[in-house]
Amino acid sequence: MNVDPNSVTAGVLSDLIKSSFESVTKGAGTYFGNSYRKIFEDFDPYMRETYRRIRKVRILCQKEQDVDLYDVYVSSYFRSRNDHKTDDELISWINEGNNAIINGNGGAGKTFFMRHFWITLFLNQVPRTPIFLELRKLNDIKTPDIKTFIRVSISRKKELDEDIFTHFCETGRFCFLLDGFDELPSDQRTNVQNQILDLAAIYPDCVFVVSSRYDSRFSGWQNFKVFESNPFNIYQVKELVEKVPFDPESKKLFSKQLTENFFSKHESFLSNPLLAIMMMMTFRENMNIPKRMSNFYDQAFNTLYQWHDATKAYNRAKFLDIDEFQRSFALFCMISYHQQKYEFTRSEIIDFINKSNKICAISVNAEDALADYEEAVNLIRQDGLVYVFIHRSFQEYFCAIALVRILPEKFSEMIFSFTGRTDDNVIPMCYEINPSLLISHYIKPAYLKEKQVGALSRAYVKGDYGALESMGAGYNYSLWRVSTQEKEKRHSNHKNFTRIGIRVNGVDDGKTEFFDNIAKVMSIKPIGVIGVGYVEDLLIHGDVFSVFDELSEQIPEKMEVEVNFVDGNFNISVRIEGEIVKAGDLFSEIVRNVDNKRAIFIEVNKSLAGAMSKIDTWCSDAISARDKMGRSLTEILDI
Repeated sequence: MNVDPNSVTAGVLSDLIKSSFESVTKGAGTYFGNSYRKIFEDFDPYMRETYRRIRKVRILCQKEQDVDLYDVYVSSYFRSRNDHKTDDELISWINEGNNAIINGNGGAGKTFFMRHFWITLFLNQVPRTPIFLELRKLNDIKTPDIKTFIRVSISRKKELDEDIFTHFCETGRFCFLLDGFDELPSDQRTNVQNQILDLAAIYPDCVFVVSSRYDSRFSGWQNFKVFESNPFNIYQVKELVEKVPFDPESKKLFSKQLTENFFSKHESFLSNPLLAIMMMMTFRENMNIPKRMSNFYDQAFNTLYQWHDATKAYNRAKFLDIDEFQRSFALFCMISYHQQKYEFTRSEIIDFINKSNKICAISVNAEDALADYEEAVNLIRQDGLVYVFIHRSFQEYFCAIALVRILPEKFSEMIFSFTGRTDDNVIPMCYEINPSLLISHYIKPAYLKEKQVGALSRAYVKGDYGALESMGAGYNYSLWRVSTQEKEKRHSNHKNFTRIGIRVNGVDDGKTEFFDNIAKVMSIKPIGVIGVGYVEDLLIHGDVFSVFDELSEQIPEKMEVEVNFVDGNFNISVRIEGEIVKAGDLFSEIVRNVDNKRAIFIEVNKSLAGAMSKIDTWCSDAISARDKMGRSLTEILDI
């Protein structure tokens, strides 16, 4: 059945849900089939509500109501190294049984694609039933269990028996779409990652798709292919502008500006769907586009604050003036960002606003401030029973505003709470808004620390492995199996639980995050492997994983091969069940195979040393310039 998304009536929807349900139970034995049919009364409302929720989206230039996804959806392109696919080609490839990670910057359209993915599978009645889970829904669960959460979500009135759900997972009846891995708190990500990898290994006939901003951990997810959403080209931007609900005359004027030259000049903004819409809105008010990202967000905020009234025949009363709003919302963003909260119940958001207003000495009632957040300026929206940001990038921008403009005296105490989030943009925005503050209180002390331990010394990084050693880099190759407890739960015909994983190990002393942050401040982007940080991109340079390709058939369970660099030497160690092995035919073969690939590590070291030298020079120059600015008034006047 191939259904036009715009022609789904209530009757068609019922038929689709019934067909989807039957595809899950098709071929099931009498016990499983009959048992699962008993919960159809729950499956129907779950699928109906999911379809209704996924079809409606909120966009920045339409404050009053949600819009239909396909009224604004623009087909996207994706790449994985040299593999390029359209959105529908990627969906077809995944539906053949392949697992994927969908990477992209904030505002690149990942969630829109995931929703399109779910609807495509649902409407076209493929063999697998799509299950959509926003991973931030797990944030309020102390010890989240993805499998249980999904099982309970599918059957809300009568909990689906675990054995029945497991049976349909084992027979590959589901495609799990897990949206927003980056919206999980950092201390939960490893746990959730392991659960996803466990489920993918235990149920190889199901399909798993995860969307996220860039995260270096994805490079180690075996049996998942990482795809990056391509930036929009000029034709996609024109289609987006044509589709979005906005003042027709303003759209027409903006469309005339969208020449090849204009697009090339502002490609960093226009190639991102969210920023393209913001640009259209701000262009109407200002007729110019700032060069800096922070200035662009500032201009967009002012447009949003004034825009609602400008498009109405009346003025909506605001409880916060523009200065109060900015201070209140900035502190709200900083506090929630610090706690890694991206979704709020009403009581939670009121509590955060009360804390923010108390710090700012703003007397406006929290309920009234929330009304401004949500209705007057539309930076917060209600999604069911919870509140979320219209887009997380605003949380990051206003967090930076709070750090450098509202609480600059606390900057040195607070900045190191945020430096570990190298996939976000708080640090580079802080630099844009007040470079002197970031240099003085983060870059200079972190740089001097690295200089003290020799990590940035040009003399130190000379040699075949000096840069790798200074970074504390290491490469680990091992077999991975699901837990014995999980294995015992599976049926006897599911015996293949092996996943080969390679990890890049760094020293947990802030070294890697410092280099990643400076690279973002310098606007240096990874150019090799998609979805990793700058340092890891360098460490994987030259496809270093190929060193271990020939070992996969030789290494037994519970064996690890590790390569590291100490005192200028290239070291290979082999362990079985944690015990070091130093002899034997297999040991000799493994060492010989890895030793023959030394040239790859030498090339990696060369690239890393060159990058460290550039960062060393940039930091030294930036600190020197900042120190000159810090001279006394007498010195300045005598210059």
